[in-house]
Formats: sequence, C-alpha cells, structure tokens
Amino acid sequence: MKISDYVIFTEKEVIDMEYSFTCPTRGCNFSVKVNTQSDDWAVEKIIEVSSVHDRQAHPNLPSMTVQQIRNIVLLDVKERVRI
Repeated sequence: MKISDYVIFTEKEVIDMEYSFTCPTRGCNFSVKVNTQSDDWAVEKIIEVSSVHDRQAHPNLPSMTVQQIRNIVLLDVKERVRI
C-alpha cells in the first residue's frame, strides 16, 4: 500500500470537523487530513495511515505500541471546525 503525502478520508457526507496531523520526524513533511464528525474516528484513521507511512518512510525508527502512537497523535493533532 503506497500512501501519498496528503491523504483525505471522509466518514460522512456532512462534514463538521477537519483534523490534521504532520509526521513529527525531523525533515519529514508527510501530513494527513481527516474530515469527520467523530474525534475517535479521526484519531483511528490518522493512526492507521501514519503507521503505514512510518513503516515505508522511516523503517529504521524503533517500533511503537498502538498506545505510544496514539499518544503522539493526540499531542500533535490539530482540529478545525468546518462551516
């Protein structure tokens, strides 16, 4: 599975929130945007896509548990209300 540097997932046709996350690895510009009404769904999709990105782009990084990845995402995720 190859992922571009910009990925958008849409859970529903009615979109209230946009969530974005940028890879915290120095020098990496990979980002993910998720459009949804659910915080939990957004975090899960960001984790899913980021995990694939990490394996492809940063294979030498130490592996992390899902909880460690979740903590990183929750620290860095940005949320914006869409009108």
